[in-house]
Amino acid sequence: MDPIARERLFGFRHAFDSPVTLWITVAVIAALLIASVIIWLLHTRGRTSDKLHDELVKRVVSWAVMTPLLLGPVLLGAAWTIMAVAILSVLCYREFARATGFFRYRSLSIVVVLGIIATAFAIAAVIPSGSVSGSLVSCCSAIASVILVIWRTTLIFARS
Repeated sequence: MDPIARERLFGFRHAFDSPVTLWITVAVIAALLIASVIIWLLHTRGRTSDKLHDELVKRVVSWAVMTPLLLGPVLLGAAWTIMAVAILSVLCYREFARATGFFRYRSLSIVVVLGIIATAFAIAAVIPSGSVSGSLVSCCSAIASVILVIWRTTLIFARS
């Protein structure tokens, strides 16, 4: 891997080169801090019940946990962002499959997860060079094949 590709995939040193990135990061952290102070002030002045206070604290804590989990990969570089989106996609699919009963079709679930992984690799193949390469074409062909398998398997299960 050449140095330019490595920098595009793993270059965290330039995360705050854009003022937009800096200001969005500062705004999100400030919003969490301000919300925490407001919740504390409302509770100390007796404006919120204990039940409401606990609910508000849980919400702010959950956002305080999610913020670094979502913002961290974006600031660390493209490879980390691609990996985070792939993991989040698998977790979202898992929740979807559980809620709809789709998890019963194990082979179909495996194909969907493989499609998510193939998509992540296809995106990672484009990022270093910034142009379409032979590896991208093969990854896109793999994605198309996975989608075709999902479609055909769905038709088979729908008929039975």
